Amino acid sequence: MKHHIRNLVGVCALVVSFAVSASAQENPGNPSLQTQLNALQTKVNALQTTVNAIQVGVGAISAPDQSKVRYTPGLFLDFDQSMLFTVINVGNVAHTIKVEIIDLVGNTSVIIAGAVLQPGHSTSGSTPAGDRGPYFMKYTVLDGSRSDIRGSAQQLVASHVFGAALAAE
Repeated sequence: MKHHIRNLVGVCALVVSFAVSASAQENPGNPSLQTQLNALQTKVNALQTTVNAIQVGVGAISAPDQSKVRYTPGLFLDFDQSMLFTVINVGNVAHTIKVEIIDLVGNTSVIIAGAVLQPGHSTSGSTPAGDRGPYFMKYTVLDGSRSDIRGSAQQLVASHVFGAALAAE
């Protein structure tokens, strides 16, 4: 849409410029018409400046916090269960990763504050459930974007007994 508006303003500016130029050549004796065309050209130029400013503003809109984060859906853990997690750097440069577990009411525990993962390398671990209920894993790329990592979480129901596994989105 913004490209269509910009193109339309550009075409209008070209038409007005051509009209001003042609009018000045054909009708040098009518200063009133020339003044009106010059005023129109000024308005079209101002409109083009406004459209350019709007495009810059629209281009800057993003969700910076979410662009670095991946979450797993919730996994229910009982008192004696743990959450296993894995995160891998799928980017082509090293990235610093933060791993957190979040309970149903939003309490967050940082498991890994800043592990540097080389391209193709991963880290994993486990954390016990504090209380019974659903838990979510949050993976944050501190110096890149969410497209640089993949993550997963899995229930550890009992020693060597694994439950559901989910991928981070």
